[in-house]
Amino acid sequence: MVNSKSKGGSYEREIAKKLSNWYTNGSDPNLFYRTGGSGSRGKTNIVGVHNQYGDIMAVGARGHDLMNMCIFELKKGYGQWDILSLLDGTGTLENNQLLKFLDEVYEDVDIANEKTEFYHHPIVIARRNRKKDIIVLEKDLLPKIFNYDMRFTKLPRITINNVGEKYRTIHIMNLDDFLDNVDPAIFTEIANEK
Repeated sequence: MVNSKSKGGSYEREIAKKLSNWYTNGSDPNLFYRTGGSGSRGKTNIVGVHNQYGDIMAVGARGHDLMNMCIFELKKGYGQWDILSLLDGTGTLENNQLLKFLDEVYEDVDIANEKTEFYHHPIVIARRNRKKDIIVLEKDLLPKIFNYDMRFTKLPRITINNVGEKYRTIHIMNLDDFLDNVDPAIFTEIANEK
């Protein structure tokens, strides 16, 4: 039986490779890699830790624009959670699995925003058991992408407003649709808007 740390590490490597191929148009499948310490390096006070918040880090300078503006939390499995439980769940919102994922990435975002000169956007990439990958974007990042590529507005997505005080609005879509339709150069342009 595979333990959860092994499963998580394997999923992180898989998604890092997928993001690398997307960001480099297939020229460097190793631009991004899983962060050491299962995402905890950025939470420590190690001098020289750069781009090591969340579950994915840039191995080369070419990936720093994306890592300077986004923190990725990657999750695979976790039972049969679903998005509708935000609306019809019998438990409290605090027990919603998707919101727990968001809590984790927001913790990393808060630390990164405090320690660096950049504003980071939280991104969750997750896969339920025997399902496809999804990407969850917070409300401030999606309009920035729309400004650069209106094609993106036509992609199927679920938008949930008023999720809670912390999240307000989130957008959820299929990860492959996102990667197939969003030009990674948009992130370099957004990162250099200052």
